[in-house]
Amino acid sequence: MKLSLSWIFEHIDADWKKQDIPLLVEQFNKKTAEIEGVEKLSFDKNSFAIALCNSSAGSSCTIEVPEWSFEGVISSRNDAGKPGDCFLVKKDGNSISWATLKDFNQDRDILVSPLCLDSSLVDGGWKELVEWDDVILDVDNKSVTHRPDMWGHRGFAREVAMLLDLPFKDSSKFLEDIFVKEHPIAGSKDSLFKIKNEAPDICKRFSAAHFSSVEHKSTPLQMAFRLLFIGAKPINALVDLTNYVMLDWSQPVHAYDAKTIEEKEIVIRKANNGEKLLMLDETELELTAEDLVVASKTRAMALAGVMGGMEHSVGKNTTQ
Repeated sequence: MKLSLSWIFEHIDADWKKQDIPLLVEQFNKKTAEIEGVEKLSFDKNSFAIALCNSSAGSSCTIEVPEWSFEGVISSRNDAGKPGDCFLVKKDGNSISWATLKDFNQDRDILVSPLCLDSSLVDGGWKELVEWDDVILDVDNKSVTHRPDMWGHRGFAREVAMLLDLPFKDSSKFLEDIFVKEHPIAGSKDSLFKIKNEAPDICKRFSAAHFSSVEHKSTPLQMAFRLLFIGAKPINALVDLTNYVMLDWSQPVHAYDAKTIEEKEIVIRKANNGEKLLMLDETELELTAEDLVVASKTRAMALAGVMGGMEHSVGKNTTQ
């Protein structure tokens, strides 16, 4: 598991750049869990800019890069959408090309997905909103299996604040308490989904929220950069929001396309032996009765707490 120190310190009232990193790692390894590696990241912000897609046809795409006073044609991309969509580009000498995950210290040569940002920032102002330097902590997953609160940045921040005697920010600065109706939910003909928990010995609580109207959007700028730094691939706003909450608060969250859930019924149950589930990474699993799934009335939708299934995933056509 990889964690960003700058992200961790969003939960601590102190400047992460002024901390003694070797001391932090030493104390953490002695008293809490094993940090297997420490990697310092530093990227040249002058090598990147935001490109606006003007048009895309065939194997070419016409872009405008206001910051570099450039307008021209580069290779097309599958996710080039409507004119005005924002993409991250890089400059190598006089050459301009699409930015990839490799440009952010990842192994995969995959294009960075479209980004969502205020149009007034495309001329370079966006660079002040993201971190260009960071320290990535590589943590041994086995050493924190007994600490589910530390499967995300908030939990690590609590430990770091304690070890370094720093003020830990209260959760009220990030979360707002709202009333949640406890399951089971009977549902209604108009909107609510019925939730049935058939495995209460394993799943102590399951919460869901139905949004009757959503719009497909690109990933917000700051969110995309944080995900890139810890080795994740930004996808779109709906998907990345769930991943961000999970990585921040150690709380598994998943989004489903509501229209694909048969008869508006969600069931938490053990899988059937031999039951098949096509995952988001296109791996098909053959499940056993030891697996816990989130299902519709007729079929599994996700391997609970691990990964969602392809058939109920959100995409460009998701409206609720």
